[in-house]
Amino acid sequence: MFSKCFFSSSNITCLFRILKKIRKNIYFRLNFITFAQINANNLLLYNYFQLIADRDRLNKDLESQHKVVRVLEEEIEEMVQTMTKSKSSK
Repeated sequence: MFSKCFFSSSNITCLFRILKKIRKNIYFRLNFITFAQINANNLLLYNYFQLIADRDRLNKDLESQHKVVRVLEEEIEEMVQTMTKSKSSK
């Protein structure tokens, strides 16, 4: 990279070209880093909201199953009460 420039007649312009390439390289690296950070943050947010949605869905499922269990428990209690009443009446 440097050998071509120092053996040429216009060392100053060659150094400016090198500095320009270095600046472009730094600019592209910084753009890539910010792009990667933004995408990482977006992915984290997406995963966070996905987890919240899954949690809410599971809570709704749990509530509905709990309601079914309550209804079954009430039916069992009614059956036990009717059986104890029928035994006591005999």
